[in-house]
Formats: sequence, structure tokens, C-alpha cells
Amino acid sequence: MSLPWGGEGHLLAGGYRLLARAGSGGMAVVWRATDLVLDREVAVKLLTAEGAAEADVVQRLKAEAQTIARLKHPHITGTTFGQLPRGQDRLGGPGP
Repeated sequence: MSLPWGGEGHLLAGGYRLLARAGSGGMAVVWRATDLVLDREVAVKLLTAEGAAEADVVQRLKAEAQTIARLKHPHITGTTFGQLPRGQDRLGGPGP
């Protein structure tokens, strides 16, 4: 599994610092992270290099975020969808 970003302590664009790896699957890794703007702990799901290279994986990640964002419950935190993999300005393929 190839990771296109650094590990623990890495600062992501958008103001998130990776704290510790929380879990992983075939195409993504979930990290505990700090939202430096809002000063709170969050979970960040990052695609592996292999996952980011597959348009269908990126589309599934977006669909997953949309589904989670629709859930309303006192024990479910809010969800945001950040950035697409480097080199993509839209889902489904590379930018111009």
C-alpha cells in the first residue's frame, strides 16, 4: 500500500494534523487528526495512491461522505468532504 502523504505529525492542506493511524482498508487509511482551525479531534479518511488513481474509488468515497452527512443523531459527529486527490479538479479524472 503506497501512501501519497506523510504519517504521524504530517500537516494536511486545510489545517489537519495527523495524530495516529486508526485503521485501514484496501484503498484508504483512517487517521485520528486535529482540526487546527476549530481546535478539535476529528477522523480523516485518506485514499492510498492506488485508491486515488481509481475514479470509481474516488466516486465511492464521495458517495460515502454524502451518506454519512445525511445522518442526524446526537452521537454522530458532523461530516465534511475535503479535497480530491492531487491532480484531480473533479471526480472521474485528472484536471486540465
